[in-house]
Amino acid sequence: MSPQLIFIFSLSVGLPLLSLLFKKEFCISSLPYLLIYFLLGLCNECLYYFLPFDKVGNIITNVFFLFEFFLIHRQLKQWGVFQRKFSFGVMLSAGLIVYLLTLFYYDSFKSLNSLFLVFSNFTLVLACIDAVSHFYVADEVPLTKDYRFIIVSCLIIFFCLSILVESFFIFKLNLSPTFMNRVFEIKVYLNVLIHIIILSAILWTPTKKISTSRS
Repeated sequence: MSPQLIFIFSLSVGLPLLSLLFKKEFCISSLPYLLIYFLLGLCNECLYYFLPFDKVGNIITNVFFLFEFFLIHRQLKQWGVFQRKFSFGVMLSAGLIVYLLTLFYYDSFKSLNSLFLVFSNFTLVLACIDAVSHFYVADEVPLTKDYRFIIVSCLIIFFCLSILVESFFIFKLNLSPTFMNRVFEIKVYLNVLIHIIILSAILWTPTKKISTSRS
């Protein structure tokens, strides 16, 4: 797959932002942090592709990883996760500590911080699973009609695959380039599909039945 085609597919991260054209008030009140995440993701993809130096692009992407960690956890908090006192603050503090340790100790300034990405994705998967449990107990609408359930399910699938791919680089497994290219292509196609599903879930799911007023 050519770099140009990969870049075009990567722009799919901006698809959920189209929901603002049709449900602006709902999107701003119910999933503001997720939309900021998608906006930053779109900016990151463009900067990484157009910047002349890969090292600069890697630095920007590492910063994006940290925003990804904060924003998605904050969105999940709004949806009912981290109800215990101080649990959200502890999670964010742990993420920042791990980010700085991996960045400085492993000298990840000019390369992608795979160690933090695995940590971040793993905690996000656990938080998303907790969110599914919360949606089920709350029983505001059937899970299959709950846009939040559809979104977190997509995130679980994507982050699990991301953990698998990044683990290959961390442990430096002697895998053939052909195999790695195939895995990467699967991730690219899955990324596009997930963003289409998220956009569809936001646009087609009745929203007035679901309360998202948690702080």
